[in-house]
Amino acid sequence: MIDLEVADFPSGPLDVYRKKASFNWKAMLSFIDGEETLMFKRRVWKTLEDDALFARIPGEDISVDKHRELTFLRLRQLYRYNFLTKEEALAAPCKTLVLNDCLGMYDLGLGGKLFLGKEAFWHHRPFCNPGQSATTNPSGHRG
Repeated sequence: MIDLEVADFPSGPLDVYRKKASFNWKAMLSFIDGEETLMFKRRVWKTLEDDALFARIPGEDISVDKHRELTFLRLRQLYRYNFLTKEEALAAPCKTLVLNDCLGMYDLGLGGKLFLGKEAFWHHRPFCNPGQSATTNPSGHRG
């Protein structure tokens, strides 16, 4: 097993119950998600954590216009990071869900916009490429 250095929860009112647990929650996490998924999640979260554009202040109240602007800038940054290439998504489709979960824990709208944008681009790509039929995708399926 790879040492994933999962941090302990901060001390708080649930400590009493955590001490009574009859299982190792870190081992359970590794068993449920698998080491590859945990490493992928860590890479996504660490990248977002280290990027000042994604910094948030708890309880921060910003205007709708400012939120839209930040979402647009963050979305552009996610495209630059390219956490999941098309090849990786095809090889391990569950990683798409994992990435969406990671982004959803940060901002549900951001993950939705990322995947909607990629999906919309995929379906409209034939209109951008005159050499390809507008009714079929590269696999030959209508869509």
